Amino acid sequence: MKANTPAKVKEILSKIIPDSSKLRFLSYLPKLDSWITKNKGIQLFEDRFKLYDYLNSNILKNEFPTVFNA
Repeated sequence: MKANTPAKVKEILSKIIPDSSKLRFLSYLPKLDSWITKNKGIQLFEDRFKLYDYLNSNILKNEFPTVFNA
């Protein structure tokens, strides 16, 4: 069986390797790294709570601090 297209390769691999969210995550890491490299000017956040604070203060212009119960 000759795999000519990425779709065909994906189909063959899906029969050999069971679907796994961990494998999918590992396959997306290089794509994420290249995206981060291409988009240097975009602000990145360490965790979602810092993202929420940024959105609350800069986008929504909410005066009250965001409180998270962890």
